[in-house]
This record gives sequence, C-alpha cells and structure tokens, in this order.
Amino acid sequence: MWASDNQLTGGFKEIHLWGPISSALSNLTAMIDLILRNDNISDTLPSTIGECQSLTVLDLSFNNITGRMLNSLFNLSSLAFL
Repeated sequence: MWASDNQLTGGFKEIHLWGPISSALSNLTAMIDLILRNDNISDTLPSTIGECQSLTVLDLSFNNITGRMLNSLFNLSSLAFL
C-alpha cells in the first residue's frame, strides 16, 4: 500500500488518510510494503501490526503517531526498513 505525500481528498482514486490506523490492517497478511508517509495519521499503532509477517517496508514518517515502540514490531522478521 502506498499513499504518501498526497493532498487528495474524496473518493477511492483520491485518498487522504487521517486518524488512527485500524487494527484490521493485520488482515492484510500478504502485504509487503506499507508506506503512509506524510499523511495525518495519529494516535498509537495497533499492536496487530506485528501480525503482518510479510512486511518488508514500514514507513510512517512525518505523521502524528504517539506512544511507545511496539514489541510486536520486533516479530517482523522480514522487515528491512522502518
């Protein structure tokens, strides 16, 4: 999933993300890259993000994420970029 550096609002073709990341993200078990850089994501990361075992890239930079680093991130053995 790649939706970074956008200024878009509206329908499916124009995505602007804000608010917390849903714990349902863990249902995307085959996801390899998650790049949500420079959106308006806030709150804490869901602990279920550690269930995305195929994840190699996780880029959430330039957002408003709070809280501590999740221990579940250390379970992502394929993660090469955080």
